[in-house]
Amino acid sequence: MLDWFFPDHCVLCRKQGAAVCRGCLTGLPPAPDLAPPPGFAHFASLLSYEGDTRQLISAIKFDRKRRAIDLPGRVLAKLVDWDADCVTWAPTSLGHKRKRGFDQAEVLARIVARELGLPCVQLVERSSDSGHQTGRNRAQRMEGVEFQSKSVSLKNKRLGSVMLIDDIRTTGATLCAAGDAVLGAGATAISGLTLAVTP
Repeated sequence: MLDWFFPDHCVLCRKQGAAVCRGCLTGLPPAPDLAPPPGFAHFASLLSYEGDTRQLISAIKFDRKRRAIDLPGRVLAKLVDWDADCVTWAPTSLGHKRKRGFDQAEVLARIVARELGLPCVQLVERSSDSGHQTGRNRAQRMEGVEFQSKSVSLKNKRLGSVMLIDDIRTTGATLCAAGDAVLGAGATAISGLTLAVTP
């Protein structure tokens, strides 16, 4: 009913019908090929964080356009050509989650997990004293992000290979810090997947 009274409009072209239309998503700059971050067996990203991709990410993170994650997330899942046992995410700060009403990395992870038929489990938590990364330089990013392992049980099975998801890879500091925590939670291997990457 709400969709009928308040239909979505594309955050990029404003066309009615979807939070991101296929035409606009197809026209966004593709991600460059990058080596996996240290410690990661595989890595893939959908978009290059430039041009209209910045507008898309900004709409999701700062305009609370949660549904704009859906189509990009489904397309992102199609890039995965390796095996994984479960999906997790690098959580945003509690302050940002409260302000937005959702954690964009978690939403993305749940979409990817659903598309791949994998369980989605929270394996790490952001430390309360670690701040956000926006606006920090490389050195500050490498020192400023902290995660800790979260105790979980996956039907009494070992975690095995875990796919870690975040919205953007800039320096790789967040992925590496969260990846260390995932390994600390018991994963035997780790891969990374992001919606966008800084070229």
